[in-house]
Amino acid sequence: MHEERIESLARALKILSTTAPKVLVLGDFMLDSYIGGTCERISPESPVPVVGVESESDCPGGAGNVVANLRGLGVEVWPVGVVGPDSAGERLLEHLDRLNCPTGGIVQHGERTTEKMRVMARGQQVVRVDRNRVQTIGAGTTDELLSRTQKALELVDLCVISDYGKGVAVPSLLTGVIDMARKRGIPVLVDSHQADCQPYRGASCMTCELMQSDDDSAARAAANLLDASGIPNVLVTRGSAGLTLLADGDLTHLEGTWGEVHDVSGVGDTIIAAMAAGIAGGMSYLGAAHLANTAAAAVIGRIGTVPIRLADLRVALESRSPLTNSKVTSWQELPHLLSRWRSQGKKVAFTNGCFDVLHLGHVSLLEKAAEFGDVLIVALNSDDSVRRAKGEERPINDQNHRALVVAGLEATDAVVIFEEDTPEDLLRLVRPEILVKGAEYSQEQVVGGSIVTSYGGEIVRVQMVEGYSTTKVVEKMRATADTGG
Repeated sequence: MHEERIESLARALKILSTTAPKVLVLGDFMLDSYIGGTCERISPESPVPVVGVESESDCPGGAGNVVANLRGLGVEVWPVGVVGPDSAGERLLEHLDRLNCPTGGIVQHGERTTEKMRVMARGQQVVRVDRNRVQTIGAGTTDELLSRTQKALELVDLCVISDYGKGVAVPSLLTGVIDMARKRGIPVLVDSHQADCQPYRGASCMTCELMQSDDDSAARAAANLLDASGIPNVLVTRGSAGLTLLADGDLTHLEGTWGEVHDVSGVGDTIIAAMAAGIAGGMSYLGAAHLANTAAAAVIGRIGTVPIRLADLRVALESRSPLTNSKVTSWQELPHLLSRWRSQGKKVAFTNGCFDVLHLGHVSLLEKAAEFGDVLIVALNSDDSVRRAKGEERPINDQNHRALVVAGLEATDAVVIFEEDTPEDLLRLVRPEILVKGAEYSQEQVVGGSIVTSYGGEIVRVQMVEGYSTTKVVEKMRATADTGG
C-alpha cells in the first residue's frame, strides 16, 4: 500500500505540475477568523479566561477553503455561492481575488456571511464564535446560482458541492446542478454535513465523516451511504485512522499517516479538494484517495485553516514518507505558529539563506543561531530567487529538497520559502526578536536589519566556520569530476 501511495503521489504531481485541471466549487462560502494572544489570568467578572490579543487574521472557510486548497494544487477554480453585503463578505471576495479566481459566480445576498471566529491562546482554541446565515436562499437566488453554474460548467472538468448546511445548497439547486453536470459528462463530488443524502442523488462521489475508526464500521458506513444515495463512489474519512473508499464495488482501507493531530479545521475541505484535483486530472478514485490521504497528513499537524500546496506533496514524495509534523511551513501558517510560541513566552530567532549544498558552515550557523532564541525560523530562498542571485546553474538542489534537509536539523523549528530577492517582507510578518547573520556582514550590510531594529529587535553576527561555502564545495566537486577522481 505504501508503494501504491508513492506511485499515486508521483502521478498526481506530474499531472498537476504540467496541466491545470478546471473545477467548479458550489456551496457555503465562509470566513474563518483567528484571534491569537496570551492567556495568563481568569476574569474577575466571571470564571472565564482573559485573552490578550496579539494577532488577528482571516482566510476563506467552508467552500472557500476548498477553493484555496484547489488553488494550492494548481487547479483553476470557478467559485459559485453566496456572501452577504457585509465586511466578512468583502473579505471573502478579496481572498478569492488574491487566489486569482473569478468572482462572477458569487451572489451578494441580503443575509449575513457565515463567519467562524476562533480565539487562540498558547496554541489552543479557547472559544469559537459563529455568526451564521439564518435563512435558506429563495427561488430568485436559486435561479441566479443555476444560471451562473450553467455558464461555469461550460469551462470545467469537474464540479464540487461543499454543503455545510448554511442555506445555500437547497434541494432545487442541487438537483439542477447535478442534472446539468451529468448531461455534460462532468463528475460531481459532494462533501456534505447533512444527514439526508437524497438531494445528492445522481452525483459521482460523496464523502462521509465517521468517528469510529475500525475497518468494519467504515465498511458498513460506506455501504449504507451507497444504498441510501445510489451514489456509486463513497469516501469515508476516519480521522487519524485514515480513509475508506468504496469505488465501483471495490472496498479499500487507506491507513492513516496523519501523526499528531493539532487542529482539524478544514481537513475535510483538503480531502475533497485533493480528490477533485486528482479525478479532474484523470486519476482513478483510488489514486485520488491516496492523494487525499497524503494531503490530509500535510495539513492536520498545522494550526488553523491551512490549504495544501504542491510544495507539500513534493516534499512528501522526495522523503517517501507522509508529511507528519513537518517543519516546512507556509506564510499563511506562520501567524498561528508565532501566536502559539509567543503565548508561551518564547523568543523567536530568524536567519535566512539559500542552503543549497548543506555543509559544516551551514550547520554551525544554524546551531549558533538557535542558541539566541527559544525557536529558530529559517527563511529559504526559492529556486527562482537563488537563480537571480547566483546564476542559472544554481541551485544544485531544488527548494523542496533544501527545505526538507534544513528542517531535518535539530536546531531548526520552522522553514519557510520566500520568492522575493530578500526576506524583508517575511521579516515584517515574523518580527523576530533576534536576526542572525554571519560575521562577514557588517551591521549595516545585514539585509532587513533596519526593519528588525525599528521595533527594538536585535541583530546578532556570528563567526562562521572558515573555509566552507557552497561555491567552494561545488567547485571542488566539479574539479574532482573533471579529473575522474
